Amino acid sequence: MILTGREQFERLDHKWTYFCHTTTSSYQIGPFVLSLIFASPSLKEKITPAFNHLKLNQNPTADLTVYLWDTTEQKLPTLDWHSINRNGYHGHYEDSIYFHYFDDINALSVLNAKKNKAHYIVRNVQKLPWWVSGSPLQVILHAWLREKGLQLTHTAAVANEQGAVLLTGKGGSGKSTATLSCLTEGLYYLSEDYCILAPGKSPQVFSLYQSAKWTSHTRKLFPHYDQFIANPDTANKEKALIYYQDIFPLQIKTSAPIRAIVSLKIEDTHLPVLEKQDLPSSLKSLIMSTLIQLPFSHCRTISLLKDVTAQIPCYQLTLGKDLKENTRRIQEILL
Repeated sequence: MILTGREQFERLDHKWTYFCHTTTSSYQIGPFVLSLIFASPSLKEKITPAFNHLKLNQNPTADLTVYLWDTTEQKLPTLDWHSINRNGYHGHYEDSIYFHYFDDINALSVLNAKKNKAHYIVRNVQKLPWWVSGSPLQVILHAWLREKGLQLTHTAAVANEQGAVLLTGKGGSGKSTATLSCLTEGLYYLSEDYCILAPGKSPQVFSLYQSAKWTSHTRKLFPHYDQFIANPDTANKEKALIYYQDIFPLQIKTSAPIRAIVSLKIEDTHLPVLEKQDLPSSLKSLIMSTLIQLPFSHCRTISLLKDVTAQIPCYQLTLGKDLKENTRRIQEILL
């Protein structure tokens, strides 16, 4: 059955009316209010912890509303699955309506950017993998924020009172360990995995998730934090999920001006080496890590990231084995 994007979204809207019991939670996502309306309490438990540092006490008028449901309670209406699946993980969009089906977790994300409404539907909430709780709704938020002129990016960010440093690099480049090292020395947390960038004369970074995904290497360096692991059943086989609000409740910031971009790499050296980096190399690191991680590739993503990097000093930091020295070099940039 061939259906337009608008027709499919209307079918989901209509099906949502069959739910009788819903709860709403609201969050300050950068300059916007995000409302999540849950049909399933168990799904709420999976999704909300990563956003808890942004939670609002009341439910004001939302800029974006996401309806979250699972098919154990209400079955999906008939949709055009050939159209939805034709680009695989990269997703499909038409006329500001975005479709993304992630078959690894049986989750469907559908966003109507013109109406500022979305649906997030899972087949079985009990079978969602642990890492979904660490970075929930990233597909919907990525597409919607870009429509609003902001960019979700796969980047860590730490800060002092004056501003923030973005820590970029491919997986395994040391972002998690560097972030945790900075927090133990008193810096503030904004992101360990994904954050929101806002271009302009004074580019800003906004926190999105307060979660971390630690490898066994990071855990060995900081074993005293194992008590805070949220997925103890799978942490030894995969990564460990941590919520920073549990460990550093007074060191979490929600926004900061960006003072520098630092591309990280690891070499077998004791002391770190900090060097200036040219703009094309820094931009490439930022673009590649973002495009690989997120669907709906678009020239607008590259344009937004260019706007941010053009205003900011860029560095490359070769991390050493001395964690305090690594942090000290990052602190130097913020002085």
